[in-house]
Amino acid sequence: MKILLIAGGVLVSGVLFNAFTPGHAAPTRFIQEDSLIQDRLKHVNEINEMIKGRENENAEVVYKNLKYIKGFKAGLLPLIMNKWSIALGVSCGHCHEIGSWELDTKPEKEIARKMAGLSPVISDYLKTIKELKNPNPIVNCATCHRGQLKPALEVSAGR
Repeated sequence: MKILLIAGGVLVSGVLFNAFTPGHAAPTRFIQEDSLIQDRLKHVNEINEMIKGRENENAEVVYKNLKYIKGFKAGLLPLIMNKWSIALGVSCGHCHEIGSWELDTKPEKEIARKMAGLSPVISDYLKTIKELKNPNPIVNCATCHRGQLKPALEVSAGR
């Protein structure tokens, strides 16, 4: 046990030394990910507080302007949105006007709705391919985006 603690301490010390020593690149990716996590958590907590006591009501009754995702309990929406944000490597403000969640002022919100509509279509089509090893393939945002706003293998189309 003592050896594991020492080894862990040495590993952490080495990582910190390399990260913050002049001439070594700072771990900006990890800092950015941490700030995104904190920002998403702040907004998820805000929404959870806003709907307190209504978590088990239908989402479309509790929230305004739900167009794509419906038919589930309101308490699940912050979890779903958080997962989508993680899959895209963004925070809530990428698609939403913070504090006015129902507004459709950002084109990214409509893009996300349309992209989310692809998941069941692609998943259903994949089920028709008998040669696949998985009889129940599932495609979601993370399948292509992998934590990045632009899909990992996107071919540039002039954007």
